[in-house]
Amino acid sequence: MQNKSFIGKKIQTGIDQKQVNKGPEVHVNLDPGQILFAQGDVGGHLYFVESGNIEIFINKKGQDISLAEMGPGEIIGVMTLLTSEPRLASARAKESSVVKKIGRSHIAKLIATFPKWLNIVLKEFTLRINEMNRRYSETLLELKQVRETQITPLFLATQMAQGLVIVGRGIAKSQGGQDIVFVDELLEKFELVLNQKRDVIASIWRVFSDAGLVKIEIEPERKRKIVPLERLDGVSVFTQFVRESGQGPNRKILRARFNFNELLTMTSLVKFAFSQGASPDKSSSFKIADIESRFETLTGVPWDASHLEKPVKLGLLVCKGEGAEMMLTFTPAALGRTMGCVVAMKTLAGDHGGDVPPEASSGPEEKDAETLKKAS
Repeated sequence: MQNKSFIGKKIQTGIDQKQVNKGPEVHVNLDPGQILFAQGDVGGHLYFVESGNIEIFINKKGQDISLAEMGPGEIIGVMTLLTSEPRLASARAKESSVVKKIGRSHIAKLIATFPKWLNIVLKEFTLRINEMNRRYSETLLELKQVRETQITPLFLATQMAQGLVIVGRGIAKSQGGQDIVFVDELLEKFELVLNQKRDVIASIWRVFSDAGLVKIEIEPERKRKIVPLERLDGVSVFTQFVRESGQGPNRKILRARFNFNELLTMTSLVKFAFSQGASPDKSSSFKIADIESRFETLTGVPWDASHLEKPVKLGLLVCKGEGAEMMLTFTPAALGRTMGCVVAMKTLAGDHGGDVPPEASSGPEEKDAETLKKAS
């Protein structure tokens, strides 16, 4: 395939451009490798593929990344139909092709007849799809760069965590007054996005679930596994945590070498806080004496104050006061997410040494993560 990604900005067909702009539609003949439009061109025109095959691709860091191939009966150019923003990708013929072009001026007249509310809905939908395409292309580029090297579970997990919310939005269904995502459908999408077998994708998903980063529910009627769309946000923090694992607070947290019992105590503290009506994203304070007296009853985990030492030193918990008035302060959701990221990262890195510093994969915490899941 010839690489002509950004050579020409015009459709090189020999057709009189005055004729192209006159009528409501015109047939455009393309030779193999010929550019239909380039990334960055002004958008707005629609193209209907009548014959042949058109490749949609982007150029990032000097590399062409193929996004899709469009055949007869398919439409190209929908993403800029309403916004008229620059093209996010290029299109070129993979073989001799014919497309029918509808000019944006004619489309604008039709759109002007739509109700205003419909325009708003369509534009919002278009912007979301554009964002999903952007992240999808970034993921494809990263995958291409490591294709010839070993792809580790930790790398795949960061890519999956990064795209969960975007992909989830695209397949979410409204049910019982909330947007939900069917787990099987979500994992099926990631088989395609990450180009991995289902058992690999499912194992990563189980790590997220066991670490408490995502809560899976069961649909009452058909007993299918579902997850509320808003709950996928909890997994998205994992990518950032991994990226910052070699510096700042996250490096210190990983180097702290939390053992299994310390991690269990921290996740159980989150459960305790919620049992007391604490707000997930607001700082809450509890008397340590009160925690000690009710901790095992409410969480099923024995209380051991020595497990607070590392979290307090790292600033995950704040301990002030003396004696019976000693108070423990923390933000439940932040503590839960951090501990979940630690558990998930160490579990994934345990399958492939070298993804994180040696300090991060050591310690006795390689016990059944299901116990942590139940405590969180």
